Amino acid sequence: MGRSRAGNSAQYNVPVGGTCAGTSGTTGVNMFANPCAVYNQFRRPLLGQDTGSGGFDIRGFPFWNLDATISKDFRATEKIGATLTFQFVNILNHFVPNDPTTNIDTPATFGVVSNQFTTPNGAQSRALEFGLRIHF
Repeated sequence: MGRSRAGNSAQYNVPVGGTCAGTSGTTGVNMFANPCAVYNQFRRPLLGQDTGSGGFDIRGFPFWNLDATISKDFRATEKIGATLTFQFVNILNHFVPNDPTTNIDTPATFGVVSNQFTTPNGAQSRALEFGLRIHF
């Protein structure tokens, strides 16, 4: 069996049915354009016979973010001044999907995205910080 790669872009309103038993309707956001075809390529490993990974690489969704810092120095005199700083985190505030479910026990939810990605501190929205540093 050759090595196969699955895509990692979001598919919207994917119909589920046919070869996946007990599934019908649409999934909303799914990692696979045809989740039943991908699901049917998996099976439980056979102990003592399967020694490799089976030849699949499933990658999560790409993650990117746009952050920026703007600062301006002001001088009142030669010795007294200030620096004004604005820091923007996630300027575009765009949707980043969480990695999908790939549990082979539930074909109805295989590849379905059920949540939005959050950073380790739970933040997922735009943030703005500003500061003023006075030096003399």
